[in-house]
Amino acid sequence: MTMQIRDSLSYLGTDYVFGDIENDDQMPQITDYRVIPVMFSSACWRGYFLKYEISDHIVISDIMLKTKGNNYPVINNVSAVPYNEQPYEGFIYTYKNVDLTFPYTGKMLICRNDREDICIAHIVDRLFEESENPIKDFSLFFRRNRNVYIQFYSEVLELTFFEGKLINVRDMSEQCELLRQLILKNPISESLKPSQKERLSDDILLTVFGNYEWWMHREITADMKQAESDLSRIVK
Repeated sequence: MTMQIRDSLSYLGTDYVFGDIENDDQMPQITDYRVIPVMFSSACWRGYFLKYEISDHIVISDIMLKTKGNNYPVINNVSAVPYNEQPYEGFIYTYKNVDLTFPYTGKMLICRNDREDICIAHIVDRLFEESENPIKDFSLFFRRNRNVYIQFYSEVLELTFFEGKLINVRDMSEQCELLRQLILKNPISESLKPSQKERLSDDILLTVFGNYEWWMHREITADMKQAESDLSRIVK
């Protein structure tokens, strides 16, 4: 499957990606705005991608999509215009600065990386090199059981919202640096049983965070499944 376009996110003018969303059922659906998206590329089966912006509130700032029947209604007093950026110029339309607010309540993890030495490919390479019996599913196992890739980012923030308003920011970057070091020093052996692997993952996480975080045992969302698919491609 082609790597899928993911929604983008800007927090205080800096670009991040979503790591996890506590209450993903509260996130807006594109069909809420009277449009039916259709696939326009093998890289976007769902037919749209969104840009979010966060300052003191979270909003959808831009919508990029292709709709069934070329139906592009006015959304929040904004009309759709042809998308003029490659590689999808001429294929889709965009709503710019639509500023759609929504009353999200809960937490989010947002991530960014500004260090080449801890990019996904580099971490995976080191895992292979430092393990006596290199296994290609180490990082994937850890991820599948804990639903996030935070160990692959230099900056990880936990944002807390109440009815769309940002009420708290927790910087988890130092914990993620420690998590990376512990993972590298404790490679999960392929010979271990699944229950033993999970116990080792638990031990590593509890060493770093001290207690179970809300994201540790969450059901995997569609966005996280895509992230796992993307990493699988890199590992292979």
